[in-house]
Formats: sequence, C-alpha cells, structure tokens
Amino acid sequence: MRAWGWGVALLCLAGTASADEQKIEAKFLSENHRLDFAFPESMQTLALQDGAPLVTLSPAIAVTGCTWENDTRLACELVRKAPNATRFVATLSPKLQTTTGVPLPTRTIAVETARPRVEASIRRWKAGDPVLRLQATQASSIASLEASLRLTLDGKPAKVEVGEVPGPGPRVFELRLPKVEKETTLVLSVVPGLVSPEGPLRGTQDQVLVRAIVGEPFRVRGADVSMCSCAGASFSVSSPSLADSAGISSVCDARGASMASSRNASLARTGINASSRW
Repeated sequence: MRAWGWGVALLCLAGTASADEQKIEAKFLSENHRLDFAFPESMQTLALQDGAPLVTLSPAIAVTGCTWENDTRLACELVRKAPNATRFVATLSPKLQTTTGVPLPTRTIAVETARPRVEASIRRWKAGDPVLRLQATQASSIASLEASLRLTLDGKPAKVEVGEVPGPGPRVFELRLPKVEKETTLVLSVVPGLVSPEGPLRGTQDQVLVRAIVGEPFRVRGADVSMCSCAGASFSVSSPSLADSAGISSVCDARGASMASSRNASLARTGINASSRW
C-alpha cells in the first residue's frame, strides 16, 4: 500500500458541504503520469467496475483507468504526462458513492502539478571565493533565474549574473560573483516568480539559498598535527589553492617535547586538509 504525504493544497470549487466536513484530497504522482485521490470516508468500490471513467480532467488529458488501492484511495493513470506548473480541474463521476450513501462533499477539485524551484550549492572554493552552482527543477531560463534571484554583499544589493555550465544531463548554472576587496558576507535568495517552460504557474519559493563569507584572507585557524616536534617539520598541502601560501609552522612547547595528536591538520577552508610529513 502506498504511503501518502499530501503536499498539495486543494480548493473545493463546487458542492454545499459544511465548513467542518473533510475534503477530498488529490495529488499528481509518478512524474505526473498518475493522479491519486484520498476520500474522507470509505467508498463503494465493487459497484464501480463497469469501465466507465471515474475522473475527467480539464485541461483535457485522458484518464486510461482508475484502480482502488483500498476503500479510500483511488489511483488514476493518465494517457500522457500532465505538464508541470499547471492547474487542473478534476471532475469525479456521479457514480462515486460512499458506503453509507452520504453524498461526496464535492465532485470538482482543483489540483496543481509542481511549480518551478531553484536549488543552490557550493561545489568548491576558488581563490578564496565559493563557486555557486544553481539548478532549476524545470529547466527555467537564465533570464527567469536572474529575475527571481536576489544577491546582497554586506547587505547591499548586487547585480545577479548567471551563466550555464556546459555538460551532459540536467542544465546547471553558475552564479558569477562580483570581485570584492575585503571580507564580505554574501547572501543569495530567491523570491516568488520563477517561470517554468512547461506551464503558466510561477514559483512561490521565497527563501535564502546561500549565506557565505567571500574575500576572506587565508589564515590557519588551528591545527592538530601528529607527533609534532620543533625541528624538521614540513607539511604536505592537498589543495592547489594553498600551494603559494605562507609557511605553516608547527606548535611546540618550550622544551621542544613531542606532542601526540591527530593525523591531519584542519585548515581554514572547508574540505582542505594538510597532513604532517617528517
């Protein structure tokens, strides 16, 4: 039996149900090749096996068949994919009845497919600044991304410039960061309005995607080095970005005694390690 997690808010467009009655819920699944319904009470299922359509959609997409998963769950297969970012009206057959004969609270339900969203991640660091990658869930255009994104540097608005990263698979974009001369707090946000190429509904996403420090000068914030001693210490740095960094000195006590510690030295940048070599 399918586990249901309803994430679509529904609007009952018809019927005279009282305000405290439960509503019929609907959700597109299987990348919009399927539309499922959850009824507030048990339905008559055995009397509905004559093959007549139980659901019709507008805009029109043919329903090839519906199957009862149990007496409150109805799964309907579509002849083709329902496009994203689109609102549909599902009309239920008058043959659908509850086991008690109580009329359904409505037979007309509005249900939406997924609206467009954008996701952001820091893939790596380059010359002390993050490389910000963006991916839209519905292949939104660069112009739409730039219009929906907001960038601030130390609280001041900055121009958003997005470029596409060549490669196979889903489209990936990169945010082109302006050059900063000092340590600066970067905040990248998205506001409602992202456009989908599949349908007319715009994105409702409204959140901070990335908050990071850029233009930060390199410095060692702390290190734990195995068998540290005062003489002959050297470090093997695993990141090319640190190849020209100033010397890293070991920390020893006044008597030059060795100190047992962890194997690696954790440096300032996330994901960059230095290991001791003697």
